Amino acid sequence: MNARFWIYINGGFVKLTLRPEEALEHFFSERTDEGFRSVYQSWEYDGSVVVRQWFIRERDCDGRHEDGGVAYWDDGKVAPSYSDPDTMLPVWVDGEDYYHRDHTAEAMGY
Repeated sequence: MNARFWIYINGGFVKLTLRPEEALEHFFSERTDEGFRSVYQSWEYDGSVVVRQWFIRERDCDGRHEDGGVAYWDDGKVAPSYSDPDTMLPVWVDGEDYYHRDHTAEAMGY
């Protein structure tokens, strides 16, 4: 059985379909009014669980920031999107390996 779910990417909703043992990746980078933002995401389906990995790197007026982690979708739960209640999005369960790094705060000793 395939895993089908909606994601929000590149300014709109896209429906992904993953076959068992299939993986997809997406990367984009853009300039912003204060610097830049780049986002990497991957989705892998083993036949029962979809694993989403993500990494965000950005620079703004507060300096450089990084976020990343792993999330799981294994029970088929969906919830309406805030921006489009007719679009049902997966309810991801965050893994324990989420991280956030604020380079400016680190340089200041926080």
